[in-house]
Amino acid sequence: MSSRQTSLTLSHMQEALAQARQAAAEGEIPVGAVVVAPDGEIILGKGHNRCIADHDPSAHAEIQALREAARTLGNYRLDGCTLYVTLEPCAMCSGAMLHARLEHVIYAVPDPRTGAAGSVLDLFAPSGINHQTTASLLSDTEGGLQLRQQCADLLTGFFRARRQQQAQQRQHAASAPLREDALRPSAKSLKEEGVLQPGSRWTLVPDPGTPTTAAWRVHHLEQGDPAAPTVVVLHGYAGHAGLWQELSDELAHAGWRTLAPDLPGHGLSDKPRQPALHSLPWHQAMLQTWLEHQNLPTGWLLVTLDQAALLVPGDLPPSRVLALESGEAPIAWPDDPILASSDHTTGRAAAQDWRLRCQRSPRFDLPQHWALDDQPALEVLCQACYPDPGHRGALRWQLFAGQPPSADDFDWWQHHGRRLPVQPLEPAPVKLPQPGARIRAALRHNTPQILQWLEQHRAARSAS
Repeated sequence: MSSRQTSLTLSHMQEALAQARQAAAEGEIPVGAVVVAPDGEIILGKGHNRCIADHDPSAHAEIQALREAARTLGNYRLDGCTLYVTLEPCAMCSGAMLHARLEHVIYAVPDPRTGAAGSVLDLFAPSGINHQTTASLLSDTEGGLQLRQQCADLLTGFFRARRQQQAQQRQHAASAPLREDALRPSAKSLKEEGVLQPGSRWTLVPDPGTPTTAAWRVHHLEQGDPAAPTVVVLHGYAGHAGLWQELSDELAHAGWRTLAPDLPGHGLSDKPRQPALHSLPWHQAMLQTWLEHQNLPTGWLLVTLDQAALLVPGDLPPSRVLALESGEAPIAWPDDPILASSDHTTGRAAAQDWRLRCQRSPRFDLPQHWALDDQPALEVLCQACYPDPGHRGALRWQLFAGQPPSADDFDWWQHHGRRLPVQPLEPAPVKLPQPGARIRAALRHNTPQILQWLEQHRAARSAS
């Protein structure tokens, strides 16, 4: 390569680096690209990442530069042109380059995770493709090495800063930004009086599968003296922390501190956009990490309702767990026979009926199910938390709905799960038409028995 060609190559990569810096300034992953005409001098198109700003997964720097170059030429074919990019192109961008019939691609930094020009795969190598585009790493000679290092430093600095920002956000969970793959009830929908309680707290919990990405915001209600003995209460299917309010009031009056989390996908906690993320290992790991973030005192206790018994951490002694089961939503352990057989009692068949309908229907009326007309704040909360099918992903998790588990959930249970002793809730004597209303009434009716269990543990701990 002549000195003139080398100088032009470095100049074009410098322009791509300037584009990458612009992306970083806009909060995008800092990648920049330029397309140069066959004469090697004229820049036909520039681009930097705009995926977040444009809500467009295809808005990579290379695609932006290709689009602008095609508009400049009035032709989607870019024969003889060269593309300069600060990071090795991915499979999508590499495919677009082949379709554009570029002559050459030069990149500054290899990408060992998604690079499709030789790092992970090489889409430019197969000879059977009808057009051949060559791809190469920017040469180290005559300033190339320093330029490559600048491109690499921009990327590493960006991700380092983002990790530091996420670490800082863990200290301010209530105002944490929303993950790109999550949903959250809008602040506008929660303005009604009484929805956000004084005891509302948020914790940022790292995703068990991708702990270095943005965390999930998990909400819980806290009540009682912080120095008092602590009990964590877990809601069951189609529930949220607010449904424990009456019990929490009684526990606080009796000298207990309660923490009632909204399990991920419920209540005011973040909700995965994809229902497929809901699984037994994911929810167990999320709960375990949330518990670790609470710095619970020694000897804390756990009360679960219905299917939440499946999520109990494996290292928590069963003696410290009170697993409650209502006749309206009996606990279905993953290795139980299918609940929907004809041999079940009317109560179990009815429970199967409402949970199955709720799982299948995006418009299942939860406020009516729980009979929340006497508590307007909770009624508004239910409507705000599940306004559309995407928010109801957790309600479509078949295992939490008491349905036969997926193969993955069943396999996980076989290797890691455990059954717990179950305490059936005595039905309340009052006759109510909705299953959820009967569950709420049963919790009120059984509050003395729940308090008795807690007090026995407090007395035993004091005696020891």
